[in-house]
Amino acid sequence: MILTLLMSLEGSRPEISRLINVEDDVHLGEFAPVIDAAFGFSGMATHLYMGTSDGEPVLYSPNPSDGELDEADVTLGDMDSVTYVYDTSANWNIKLEILGITDVDTPSPMLIDVQGPDVIEPCGGPELMTAFHTEARRLSAGLSPDIKVSPLLLSFMPVMSPERLVQRLSQADHTTVAERIAFTAENLFLDATDDFSDSPSAPEMSNEFDSFMDERPDLQQILSLDPNPERNPTLIAALSEFFSDRTPEILEDTLYPFTRIVANIRTFIYHCEVPVRLTARGKLRSPDVRSLSDALSLNVAPGNHREEAVPALGALRTFLQFAELLDTNDGMLEANEDALDLATSPEAVLYMFEEEFYRFCAIKHDDDGEQVLTWAANKAGLGIPPVFLTPPKDPSFTVNLLIALGIYEPASTANDPVLTEPGRGVLSILLDLD
Repeated sequence: MILTLLMSLEGSRPEISRLINVEDDVHLGEFAPVIDAAFGFSGMATHLYMGTSDGEPVLYSPNPSDGELDEADVTLGDMDSVTYVYDTSANWNIKLEILGITDVDTPSPMLIDVQGPDVIEPCGGPELMTAFHTEARRLSAGLSPDIKVSPLLLSFMPVMSPERLVQRLSQADHTTVAERIAFTAENLFLDATDDFSDSPSAPEMSNEFDSFMDERPDLQQILSLDPNPERNPTLIAALSEFFSDRTPEILEDTLYPFTRIVANIRTFIYHCEVPVRLTARGKLRSPDVRSLSDALSLNVAPGNHREEAVPALGALRTFLQFAELLDTNDGMLEANEDALDLATSPEAVLYMFEEEFYRFCAIKHDDDGEQVLTWAANKAGLGIPPVFLTPPKDPSFTVNLLIALGIYEPASTANDPVLTEPGRGVLSILLDLD
């Protein structure tokens, strides 16, 4: 089951807390790096947990000594209330409180809410952070600096404006915190590294990847210059295609053959993380059409980079707006917070696609989603009996959406669609075909 867990830093002003959903069978040792990621700790200091057992105080430690218990022997579901102590020489104490069991089937762990800033670890505790916050507000207001606090503030913090200091000491970025948690959880819970290193094909895969990167100076440039390459749509699409082509056996138990669908949806979302200006007619501008078409491997006629000229791109945009992941305000197209949270978890993107596709067919076109997929499979030659050949209300739109999702080849037309190899697997799974 999945617990809703509130983590609050004791003595912090403003309040610093994180609310997450997490599986109940995660033991305290596994969860410690997630706490560090949630609050911005480096993870370099020692830690322990303080709790109670049968009314008596007890310590849970990664290396228990006499009188202490092993943190690996206690799961989150076993505890009532416990305090995480980061760096026993400092004053970073975080109270963990279970609010209840969620009724929503979410990825785990998943960030729900962020209150307050990331910690400044060298401060040694929230007391000095509170003083820093007060001083930053004074400086931003134009008051004379407190000579007891300002020198410390400027020594602990990078050079930035007073206004930026207030922002840094007031609220952390939700998306950044969610990404740190997701990255930490992926390394801890998926055991992907162990599985890959045990594979006899690992050395060959490594050599192929090195060669692939050597042949792509554009990707090397992205890695060198982009401050957030993990969100770059071109890089995401290129790496997803590389691994989906070469590692179906690794991805088979996770996302394959849905890898391309997930990658293309995340690509569009991350492209709109910074609001994208639309034309006066509400269409994507040429630079955005060109960038997204390249990232999604969609065909574009030379010199014709209008959204209308790439109907597959428009179909995917329509689908994501229907799913309430993209918002249009004041002539700008922007991925909302729900979309950015969703994009941190490939599994969550896949669940969203399956649910929203059927809802989209029913509400937008008054179609049955399974009938639409059955028609698409037969159209591409999967041999569905003719009795099931009920066409969708808008066949052209359906084909274009499937092209944008990587199920059909980009060169396909409404009259002659061709399945990609992953697309064949997607339809076979969704329609339960042998």
